[in-house]
Amino acid sequence: MIKSPRHPKYIALINWLISVREEQGLTVRELAKLLSEDHSTIVKIETRVRKLSAIEYYEFCSVLNVDPAAGFIAMDKSCEKWS
Repeated sequence: MIKSPRHPKYIALINWLISVREEQGLTVRELAKLLSEDHSTIVKIETRVRKLSAIEYYEFCSVLNVDPAAGFIAMDKSCEKWS
């Protein structure tokens, strides 16, 4: 079981979330406001200082209006390069 925030799959998933946020033109502060979180929490998640729970992942996807499964597909595609 993968537990490290340094694992390539976890990094790929977080990078996907960052790219979705940026594609939608949202800043970290704007996303934090949509999630009712402090912006420092979002920064810690995006820099992999703090791990993202499954529920938080779902909430991120909900406010970004993307299918959570799309992140897992992107993660798998990104990691195919390394296998």
